[in-house]
Amino acid sequence: QANTTHLRHAQTPGGISSDQVRIGASEELDGRVLHYAYETDASPVEDVSGGGLNASSSGTVSLGSNGVFSSQGVRLNGGYLSLSDKPGIGDSFTFTTWLKTDDGGTLYSLASLDGFNKKPQIQIDSTGVVKTEVRNSRSGPILENETGLTDGEWHHFASTFNGTHIEHYVDGDRVGQAVDDDFSMPTVSGTPRIGETTVSGSNRYSGYLDETLLFNRSLNATTVERIASRKGQLKTTTTLDKPVKDILKAVNLNISSNDQAVDLVVESDPDGDSAYEEQSDRIDLSDDDRIESITGFENASAAFRTKVNLTTTNASESPILNKFDLKARASDTLTWTEDINLS
Repeated sequence: QANTTHLRHAQTPGGISSDQVRIGASEELDGRVLHYAYETDASPVEDVSGGGLNASSSGTVSLGSNGVFSSQGVRLNGGYLSLSDKPGIGDSFTFTTWLKTDDGGTLYSLASLDGFNKKPQIQIDSTGVVKTEVRNSRSGPILENETGLTDGEWHHFASTFNGTHIEHYVDGDRVGQAVDDDFSMPTVSGTPRIGETTVSGSNRYSGYLDETLLFNRSLNATTVERIASRKGQLKTTTTLDKPVKDILKAVNLNISSNDQAVDLVVESDPDGDSAYEEQSDRIDLSDDDRIESITGFENASAAFRTKVNLTTTNASESPILNKFDLKARASDTLTWTEDINLS
């Protein structure tokens, strides 16, 4: 329509576009030093954190296998990934990944050839017991506990270390802790591997992985829970001199729902307390390419956010949002004050 415009981020006048937006956990990933999204079926595996730690594959590695949020992930079945360099982690770290195991094995390993120094080494056995080791000349914490990760389903796993405490999380819930107060991080040469140990090239992982990340800090429980969520959220805040209900007109979208339930609402914050008390009428995101009107606001507001909610019983068949933008009446004062975070 002649009197409509697309909402655009203030820092990018041309707008934000993507061939495909993947619905996943939305999170400020501060301290991320490694991120493998496994979005292509070609080697090397790209480090999308911007750190340049791409990984080469060896052995039986099936890139492009089913993932947790889309059709793209990786399956290791006697193969492994070799990082191009060591990640920049100091006295603390967090390792997270989505996984669906066949028979366990090594998830991440940076260890000296004698095996006495590990920074860190994380392994899961065929019964679901996960072990994280941070070792310096045979001293340092070891956390080994049952996790139930061998049921053939997708799960999110995280291992955190803050310099003294190791913690394990499964699907956002803490399941174990180990402490060593008299310890310093070792110096380990070489480069890490995902899928086998760097000590002897043994204990290769068998199963699927997706969204593998490494941080140079210990994430708190709230952040781990958010990263482990299968619900996605697109959020933006506007500053404008006209009420939202008078400016917002429609949402333009295209989605492949994969027979899962997905809906969209726009939330407004009429009293400016960041609680977003009002919601628009829900829009069912069924398979289609269309424009939907936004209705349901009753009060004027200076801020709003957009939320996409998905409910899925099969994460490997998660919905894919191919196109998404809001339309509004033309206004020179309409800007976004926050970035959209997508992961």
